[in-house]
Amino acid sequence: MTVNVADFRHYLNPIDDDKELLRPTSDAPLAWPIPEESEKARTSGALFQVFIETGTFLDFLTGIRGFSESLRSSSSSFDYETQVKIPDEVRCLFPELHVAAFPPTYLVHGTADQVALVEESKFLAQQLELNHIPHVLALAEDRGHGFNAEADADEVYD
Repeated sequence: MTVNVADFRHYLNPIDDDKELLRPTSDAPLAWPIPEESEKARTSGALFQVFIETGTFLDFLTGIRGFSESLRSSSSSFDYETQVKIPDEVRCLFPELHVAAFPPTYLVHGTADQVALVEESKFLAQQLELNHIPHVLALAEDRGHGFNAEADADEVYD
């Protein structure tokens, strides 16, 4: 799925320079035309897709310019080097930092996911194990991000 990033230029800088506030997104288009692969995918948020394609989702989510890039420059795991880059005021957005309070958890992750790496779910499962939280990690072989929107998802994952 791709979307014309230029159409969303206004939203790519997460902070309004004049007011130091997050830019409002209430006027962003909710969907965009894509091939008829999946009805679910056609209603996905276009702005979210822009943030994923440009690698700026965490900038927008936290309001911290360059935050996404600072985490990308860390190792591929959620190790100490990565964790210390997360400011206290946004740590609540990272469930990996709060596993001791998790309920029993069922994780499902596509092994071909290029948006959220499968290592992230494996790390979370490891943290749940270390904290004695009941959990299951189900890996969907050769499936990418949003595989639940694929045409055969109901048959394959029922």
